[in-house]
Amino acid sequence: SAKPQRPGATSQQSGRPSMDRPTNEVERALMYLSRSLDETWISQHDDVAYYFRLPVAFMEAGREAEARRALDIAARYVRTNRVSSKKLTMIYPQYSLLWICEAAARLGQGELAERCVQAILRYRHPLTSSGIISEPYTWNENYEADFFATAVLAKAAILSGQESLAVAAANSLLRAVDANRRYMASGRFFLRWTWADGFVENDEDPLYCVTTSGEQQLYFLLGLPTAVLLEVANSFRSMADSAKEKYRAVANELLLYLKRCKNFFTASTAYGTACAAAMLGDQESMYR
Repeated sequence: SAKPQRPGATSQQSGRPSMDRPTNEVERALMYLSRSLDETWISQHDDVAYYFRLPVAFMEAGREAEARRALDIAARYVRTNRVSSKKLTMIYPQYSLLWICEAAARLGQGELAERCVQAILRYRHPLTSSGIISEPYTWNENYEADFFATAVLAKAAILSGQESLAVAAANSLLRAVDANRRYMASGRFFLRWTWADGFVENDEDPLYCVTTSGEQQLYFLLGLPTAVLLEVANSFRSMADSAKEKYRAVANELLLYLKRCKNFFTASTAYGTACAAAMLGDQESMYR
C-alpha cells in the first residue's frame, strides 16, 4: 500500500487555517487540553471522543511532544478496535479515524496511519467510491451514501497517496453537487442518497439536508467537502489543469451556497469552512 503523505501546513480536519491569536487565549486552551493527557483523567474518560482531535490541535499549536502523547492515547482505541463512541454520533464512525490518520501521517507513524485508512475504506461503496454511513459496506445490505462521508473517504485517500481513489471520491462529490443544483436554487442541499432511489429528500433533518433558511444547520457537513475538493486539486501534480479547475469551481460554488445560509457566519457548526475560504482567497469569509 502507498505510504501516508504529510499534508500541507493547513489542517483540513481542524477546519481552520493557522492564524495569529492572542497568546493568553492559546495558552488557556492548551492548559485545558493538557488535562486530557493525565492518566488519572484518562482512566475516568474512556472514550475516543475525548482524544481523537487532540494530536492535530497540539500540532497546530507547535506542541509536538504533547501531540505525540495525545496520539499515543488515541491510537489505543484504533489498535483495540474501540473507535465507536458513546459521545459521538454513530452516523460517522470513520470521522474520528480521519483525525487520528492525519496526526499519524504528520508525525511519521505510517503503520497507524495506514491502519486508519484501511478502516475508513470499509465505509466505501466499491462501484461509486461514495462514502457510506453507520456500518461498513456489504454488498447484500441496504446502505445510504453521504456527502460528508464521501469527503472523509477522499481525504483518507489523499493522506495515503492514493490518487485514483481520491479522484474517484471527489468525482462522487461532483455528481452529488450536480444532482443538487436544482434544489440549491430553492435553498436546499441534500446530503444522503441510495443506489435505487437517489436523494433521501428529508429537508427537515439537518443530517439529511443543509438549508439556507433553517435553524441549527450542520454547516460543517458541507465545509469539509469544500476544503477536500480544493485539497484534491492541490495534492497531485499529475492531475490535468482542467480537472483541478473543475474541483475548485465546485468548491467555490459550495462556499457561495453556504454564505447564503442565514446563520452561517454566527453558527458554531461553520468552523469547517474557514479553511476552504482561505484556500479560495476569501479572506473576509475566513475571518468572519
